[in-house]
Amino acid sequence: MNRAVIIGGGLAGLTAGVEIASRGGNVTIIEAKQVAGGRAKSPVSKQGKMELDWGQHLFMGCYTNTFRLLDILGTKNHLKPVIGKIEIKGRGGLSGKLPLFPLPFPLNLASSFPALSHISIPERVKIIEVIVNVVGVKEKKLRSLDKISALKWLESLNQSKDVIRKFWRILVVSALNEEPENVSAYLFAKVLKLAFFSGGNSSLPYLPDISLGKLIIQPAIKFIRERGGEIISGQRGVDFLIRNGKAKGVILKDGREIEGDIVICAIPPHELVPLLLKTRWEEAHHLVESISTFRYSPILTLFLRTKSKLIDSPYAGIIDGNFHWIFDRTKISNNGREKCSEFFDYSFVLSSAKEFSGLRKEEILKMCHEDIENIYPGKGGFEEIETVIIKETKATPVFSPGSDSLRPNPEKLLPRGILLAGDWVSTGLPATIESAVTSGFHSAHLAI
Repeated sequence: MNRAVIIGGGLAGLTAGVEIASRGGNVTIIEAKQVAGGRAKSPVSKQGKMELDWGQHLFMGCYTNTFRLLDILGTKNHLKPVIGKIEIKGRGGLSGKLPLFPLPFPLNLASSFPALSHISIPERVKIIEVIVNVVGVKEKKLRSLDKISALKWLESLNQSKDVIRKFWRILVVSALNEEPENVSAYLFAKVLKLAFFSGGNSSLPYLPDISLGKLIIQPAIKFIRERGGEIISGQRGVDFLIRNGKAKGVILKDGREIEGDIVICAIPPHELVPLLLKTRWEEAHHLVESISTFRYSPILTLFLRTKSKLIDSPYAGIIDGNFHWIFDRTKISNNGREKCSEFFDYSFVLSSAKEFSGLRKEEILKMCHEDIENIYPGKGGFEEIETVIIKETKATPVFSPGSDSLRPNPEKLLPRGILLAGDWVSTGLPATIESAVTSGFHSAHLAI
């Protein structure tokens, strides 16, 4: 392979481009939007004060491929482990803490779960039983859980409605961006196995002290360009350049033909379908039948600057609130410094936001104030300096029970000169940063 043409400049496409460029290959990335990055791009607020991301992301220490990418880009030092107590808050004074320490399994559980004071001791024991139940299960048996929902699986393991509400629901919605009754138990079990069984730093959450644009997107673009690669932004690939039954490049909307030895499609399923339908390949049309069944779930993120300090930990979970999580982003906007006496920046994250994506800014701000007042009485009257709301209507595909088998392997169309990449292909992971990066590396290795 001399040249790879990559459609899509999100995390999967950029990862593939970085890996191919690092091995001496030539890369051309075609990005429909003016700015690369996809759902990890970092726009600037209108007043230019807040460091924004297109969505708030939490990294896990078990994200081995993401850490590898950051190693290549030289930015891994900006990803910091969250060690200590994370607040879990709910209405009516409901309060608990989850201490996080880099201990081997099962000591990481033994040190953390006793502090979940908002959950009874017998139910804490049952929570640990669920995680231990997953630990020794082999992949083949684990995959059988794809037939049922996460909710049914938890109920089958004697998890009460109350503990599902106070603990499991927020984990499921955060990891899979959908309610427990609508997602595959298999993928949630994989999350538990990776997050808890690994132990040590692998079980810790990580947060960057710079925006995602500075952490991944800008360094990746620079890396590719420094090695002779090209990023064509503001142009959409509208058709494959086909010769002798194989894709030998991409035709752009402006008519240009970008030739290559391999084409990597690193775009979401709903953007890939029109390209595949233009071919006469039977296998491409079969793929369309599978991925056309995917539906999507939105994420709503409210970025807020205020003079008031709202939370005491790097992030906090909300039970039965309007939002699911609050993240302290002050350090990101303060160039990595720990504290700032002038302002505090936060992001409020609402996953699976179907019912709320049509709300006006005033209504969303009211939801934010309500949550703060409910979980921190007396703090809800804070005054905002600046607010930005980002609604990603197709943030992630929903992997409902039985849908994991529909996720294609990256090499599905390799005989036609096409590789697939993205958080939606078969990676054995939910639609996360790690899934996108993993698929990017995989497609790059196949291309090379």
